[in-house]
Amino acid sequence: MTDLDALHTAGVEGIRWFMIPDGRNLTFDADRTPTGRGAGFTEDLHRALDLLSERQMSVIITLLDGNYWFKPEDEFQGALFGHARSIIEPAKRQALYTNVIIPILEDIKAWHAQYPDTPSPVAAIDLGNELENGVNSHQQTGVSLVHLQTYVRETAALIHQRLPGVPVTVGATSAQSLVNVWTDAALGVAAGQGQDFYSFHHYGFEPLQGPNGLRARFGLDQLGKRIYLQEFPGNNAPLGEVEIYLAPIGGTRQGRMGEGWLSGSYMWSLNGANDGATPADPIATMQRITAWFNNAFHRPDLTITNLVVPGPITETDPVQFDFTIVNQGGVTAVPSRFELWLDGALLEGLILPAIEPGDTHFLTAPATPWPSTGGTHDLWSKVDVWLQLEEADETNNERTATLQVAPSLRPDLVVAAITPTAPYLVGAPTQWSVTVTNQGASAAAENRFELWLDGVQLAATTVPTLNANQSTTFVVPATPWTATAGEHNLWGKADVLLEIVEGNEINNERTVTFALAALDVSVSGQVTDAQTAAAVPNALIEVRLGPGKRRIAYTRTTVGGTYRFPRIANGTYLVRVVKNGYKTTKVPLTVSGTPVTLNVALPKRR
Repeated sequence: MTDLDALHTAGVEGIRWFMIPDGRNLTFDADRTPTGRGAGFTEDLHRALDLLSERQMSVIITLLDGNYWFKPEDEFQGALFGHARSIIEPAKRQALYTNVIIPILEDIKAWHAQYPDTPSPVAAIDLGNELENGVNSHQQTGVSLVHLQTYVRETAALIHQRLPGVPVTVGATSAQSLVNVWTDAALGVAAGQGQDFYSFHHYGFEPLQGPNGLRARFGLDQLGKRIYLQEFPGNNAPLGEVEIYLAPIGGTRQGRMGEGWLSGSYMWSLNGANDGATPADPIATMQRITAWFNNAFHRPDLTITNLVVPGPITETDPVQFDFTIVNQGGVTAVPSRFELWLDGALLEGLILPAIEPGDTHFLTAPATPWPSTGGTHDLWSKVDVWLQLEEADETNNERTATLQVAPSLRPDLVVAAITPTAPYLVGAPTQWSVTVTNQGASAAAENRFELWLDGVQLAATTVPTLNANQSTTFVVPATPWTATAGEHNLWGKADVLLEIVEGNEINNERTVTFALAALDVSVSGQVTDAQTAAAVPNALIEVRLGPGKRRIAYTRTTVGGTYRFPRIANGTYLVRVVKNGYKTTKVPLTVSGTPVTLNVALPKRR
C-alpha cells in the first residue's frame, strides 16, 4: 500500500500487475497439470482492487510472461511451476483455463457485483507479456508460436464471454512482432474476437515518426485499432527521448483504456533493487514524465488527416476540395482559423467550430468553387493558421497536394483588340477595327458581337465560324460615330447571347477607355451701327465665361469694324461689346469645334 500511495502521489493513474507470470503462486498435481491458485489468492485480488479504486487508479492485469517463465518444471529445485506444458498440451491448457484463469475472471466479476456503481479499476487484461520470447529460447521449452497464438485466441474468447467490456490485449515485444504475430490477421480471427487494442514495447532508440519510423515501416496506422506504447525506457533516458517515444502513439491520457490509457513500464519498483530498468530516483523520474504527459496530452491537437482532390479535372471545371480534420488531442480545440491556398493565392479562409477530443470535422472548400485553369497547381492547407491553440503537436497542422488540370477541349472566344481605324479627332467620323480570336481547342460557331459607347449600342454584327486558334477582324460601326470631346468608355463582347459553350465564359469582352480634348477654334465678326450699318471702329470686344464672370479674351475692332479671336476652346460664353456713344451689348456664344462668325449691331445711346 505504501508503494501504491507513493505512485499515486507522483501522479500515476495506473499500474501493471503481473499476476501469474511463472505459475509459482499456483498449484499443480503430480502430472504437472494446473489445479488451482494458492491460498489467499481471491482475498489478495479483491484487496488490490479496493486499494486501486479508493485512489481512483487503474490496473492492467498481465497473466503470463514469456521472458523466463516457460522453463521446464524441474528447475528451481524441482518445484512444480512453469507454464510451458500448460501451453503445449491441450488438456493441461484447458485445466489452466478451468482452474486458474476462469476463477480469476469470476473473482473480478464478483468484485464488480459487490460495487455495481463504482467504476472498475481493471483497465484491461494483458494475456501475456512478450509471449513470443518464450518460443524455443535458450530455455528449450518446446513452445511454438502456434501454441501461443492458440492460447491467445482461446483466452480472449473466455474474457469476452465472462467479462464483457473489459478490453483484451497482448504486450508484444516490438512493433514488428505485433504485426507479424498478434494482429487479428496474424491470429486468423474475425474482428471483435481477438484483441480490443494493440500494445507493443519499444526499447530501441529509433523514432516512431518519420518516413523511417516504426509507424510508417510497419503500417501501424493501417491496423484498424488503437495502439498503445506499453513499455518504454525510463532508466537514465533523457526526458526528451521519452517524449519521442510517447508523443506519436497513445492518444489522450484519461486513466481508462479506450481513452488513451498508457502503461508506463519505465520503472519496475520504487527502490531499484536488482532492477536495471529503474532510474536512480524513480519517483522524480515518474513526476517529470507525468508532468510532460499532462502537458502534452491535456492539450488539443488538430491535424488534417485527409484531403480529397477530385479528378479528373478539365480546365474551367468548378472545383472544391474535401478535408477531414481531427482533434487527436486530449481537450477541446476551440474555434480556430483554417486556410486553403492555391499557387500562393488564398482560396478560402474561415473559422472552424470547436472540435471535441477524438472528434472529426468534415469541410468542403472553397465555398465558391474554383474555376480551374489548366496545368499543375500546388495546394496548401493548414488548421490553426493564427496559432490560436496551444497544441500537443504544432508540426502536424498542414497538408499539401499537387493538382493536375487537363486543358479544355472547348472553344474559347476572346476580343483580342479594339483599335480606332484613324487617330481620334473631335468632330471626325470614327470607326474601330475589332479582332476576335478563338484560343480554344475546337471550332466556335457563328455568334453575335456588340459594340457599346458610353452605355449606348453603336454596332451589332455576326462573328463568323472560327476554327481553333483562328482570328477574324472587322470594322464597326457601319455608320461612323462623330467624335466628341470628353472621356469615353468603349465596350465590346463576343458571343453576347451565350450561344457557345466555351472553355472560359468570362474572357469574351474587352473595355477601352479614351479621352478627346476640345480643339481651339477662331471666333470672328464685324461690329456695325444698328441704325446706319456703318462700321464701328475701336470697339472693345470681351469674351467672358458668363455674366459677371472672368474675362478670358479681349480685342478691339479695326477701322473696318472687324475683329478676330484665333483660339477659343469649345464651350459656352458671353461676348460683351463696349463703345462710347453706344449701348453696351451682350451676346451669347457657343463654340463646338468649328469656327464661329459672330456679328454685333450696336444701338446708339439716346
